[in-house]
Amino acid sequence: MNYSGLDDTETQNIILSNSKKLEGLYRKYYIDRVQTLNQDSFDANPAPYRFYYESNCSILALIFPEEFNARQDLEVYFLSTPGERQINAYVVNEEDLQNLDSYRYESLFIYEKIFPKFGYNSSQVLFQEGQSIKEDIYKKLSITSYDIEYIASIYETNIRTQTINRIREDIQKYKEIDRTPVSYFAQNATQFPFSIIDLNPLMEIVDDLDFTYQLEQAMAAYRQNLFLPSAAALGVCLETVCSKICEEHSINVKNGDTQLGKLMKLLYEDPNTRIITRRDNGRLEVAYKMRNLASHSSPGAVLKGDCHFMLEVIADIAYKYLKRVQ
Repeated sequence: MNYSGLDDTETQNIILSNSKKLEGLYRKYYIDRVQTLNQDSFDANPAPYRFYYESNCSILALIFPEEFNARQDLEVYFLSTPGERQINAYVVNEEDLQNLDSYRYESLFIYEKIFPKFGYNSSQVLFQEGQSIKEDIYKKLSITSYDIEYIASIYETNIRTQTINRIREDIQKYKEIDRTPVSYFAQNATQFPFSIIDLNPLMEIVDDLDFTYQLEQAMAAYRQNLFLPSAAALGVCLETVCSKICEEHSINVKNGDTQLGKLMKLLYEDPNTRIITRRDNGRLEVAYKMRNLASHSSPGAVLKGDCHFMLEVIADIAYKYLKRVQ
């Protein structure tokens, strides 16, 4: 396949070197915007500002052969990868390109076929290089550096506009996701614009290693859009929380009574051990049915919204009925 020399190792190193310099230029404008007009917001909560710290971002340069789209092409992505930084150049080969034309758009092919090789998702893309900028930066690949001041002078308006749009878009997305009390944002859920829910406060309240493991498994499935196993794992989380509530309130739980249905009876139906309210018992019953559907489900029975509801119930009863660790 014809890569016009871009697949050469030395050339790939030059591409990455130039990409890092361009990333630095973007970040300079980005930080200037945040510090000038968004400092109070950033101080209160830096989570929406995904591009601010270099350590939370990665670079992926994809080198395509001429056969990809009848021309040699190079795609460079700056990505949000909280807590991790990787800089990679990847030569897309013939095996990667199998079934290329079954995708309606080249971008879909890249997101669905190439990104998963690196564990990335399209929502992590912060900036993708425009063709005009790429041509100026990468057209003389025999030169290991380029004049950053020249690039800044030519494309300053374009880059500044992109950074402003990125900041605004991320803030708005954050507001949309953060619409309920339990919708915080963890720092390691890279499949979503910021992270999925920040579960650290919940894990601190439950204070149980088994619960932490179960919750992490549930969220790992959720991040892959595997809502059926996510709901099943959340059901196990709910059992653990209910067991913990029984333990803290000195309710004797026999080995055979750790299933959610039996725990619910101890927490509400038994007048000698009743802890939770009627309303909370009703929510537990709904979550219990969802858990059973997840364990014995047909396609389409468990949706993303079910996982959200189960997680809200877990958080709600944990906050209400577990003692805070001092």
